[in-house]
Amino acid sequence: MSAHHTAQELAALRQRVDALYTPLEDAVRELHSRRRRFAGRTPGRDWLPTGIPDHSQGYAFLCRHVATPCFETLHFLESAKQAGLLPVLGDFSEDKFCTKNATKLALGRMGFQCGFNRHGHRLVEFVNVVRLDQRACRIGDLKTLWNQNLIAFHHELLAHALNSNRHPFVHDYSAQCTHAGNCPTGFYRHYLLRICLADLILFEDFLLDEQELPFTRDIVLPAFDAVTAEYGLKPLIVRLTSAEEETSPHWLWYPGELKPFVQDALRSDAGVRLSHHRRKVEPCG
Repeated sequence: MSAHHTAQELAALRQRVDALYTPLEDAVRELHSRRRRFAGRTPGRDWLPTGIPDHSQGYAFLCRHVATPCFETLHFLESAKQAGLLPVLGDFSEDKFCTKNATKLALGRMGFQCGFNRHGHRLVEFVNVVRLDQRACRIGDLKTLWNQNLIAFHHELLAHALNSNRHPFVHDYSAQCTHAGNCPTGFYRHYLLRICLADLILFEDFLLDEQELPFTRDIVLPAFDAVTAEYGLKPLIVRLTSAEEETSPHWLWYPGELKPFVQDALRSDAGVRLSHHRRKVEPCG
């Protein structure tokens, strides 16, 4: 927690963040009600991705940098399936790669959960799939160590992991971000939270740890309040995980059975060897 907030201030922030969420069953019921009320002219309809399949039950959205089958994505897909929603995964190809951002780093330094030790702690093995010393490079321009586009690789891995014809709809929302002024405030207020009014349900965890607290406090909460006041409707957001597990690093890791797919890709270039590969014990979250 931030040293710049008292315990009382943090408790007040936690209350405000908790108020963002709607229980999943209630959110699905409200989504159906709003879709009937707006009869196809929902407030965010013009912002929906081009080519998105019609789905009478509505959509579930996970807004990340690249659609990839980490534990977080797999959990989201199962939740969307159980709720009868069509899952939509986001790409942000125009964003910059930065190893200080844990979510971005996990795309290039992939962690594979390979079981548990006798204390119940997760065992994770990390594999680098890009050069991590790249600076200010667009995610969409990144190449793997075997010279494949990084986003294309993660999409292939996603298809391999799902191993079925029922793939989620993947949308690059870079254009929407540009239209909103390339700033998080505009993106949340004029795009993301608008399409959560009556077209889809956003699955997300808004954190209050040291790194994420300023973003949640200064970007998300004001945008949520502004959209709610403008339309008289609360954007539909459900917890992606749980308050107890939301900060666990394992959500960014991958099932161990996907590791051979990555190893095969690395071997596809005879000059490449497994890079910075090690086993690490993590607390079970």
